[in-house]
Amino acid sequence: MELVVTAVDNAPPELNEQVPFNIKVLRMLPGRDRPDYWLGELAKPLFWLKANHRIQIDHVVVCARWQGMQIEPRVQHLPIGIAYVTDPSQVAGDTLDFDKCQYVAIGLAHETSEQPAPTFPTPIQAGTIGRAFGAGQSSSYWLPSISEIRTFRTPAIPESSPLCAAKRTQAISNRLPVRVSQIRQAPLEL
Repeated sequence: MELVVTAVDNAPPELNEQVPFNIKVLRMLPGRDRPDYWLGELAKPLFWLKANHRIQIDHVVVCARWQGMQIEPRVQHLPIGIAYVTDPSQVAGDTLDFDKCQYVAIGLAHETSEQPAPTFPTPIQAGTIGRAFGAGQSSSYWLPSISEIRTFRTPAIPESSPLCAAKRTQAISNRLPVRVSQIRQAPLEL
């Protein structure tokens, strides 16, 4: 298998500058807390700045971030944990030794041995959470983008507004999300 990491979070600044990067998945390494860590060889070495020294990283250990998810063929948009292998003896080891690795980031990975990595971002991520909420299926309900979440303000809607109170009561009683058309047509008083 081959993974392409297209985004990282909580990462050292120099790692952000090296994205995207490819990982050839070599083999599974059981750890003391879970059995599904994977040893991977980087197609092109990464560089890590530690204590003002530039260290070349040739191998990483990766694992799925969420329980119930796994690194497998054709997986897309999979959140993974990324650790640099800091001791070369870990490459030959049969089990994961946490003292020979350094956790560095959360990444978003795509398995690409049979297809190219996606070129556009998507809010749909792999795993049981996405399936449970019907992610990827057609829906008439609004899902906000990141930019909309950052700029959205929820105004105080007074109870004296019968139209807003009726729509809010109906949405709560039906246990359904409020449609965008209802949000945008409701009078707002600030």
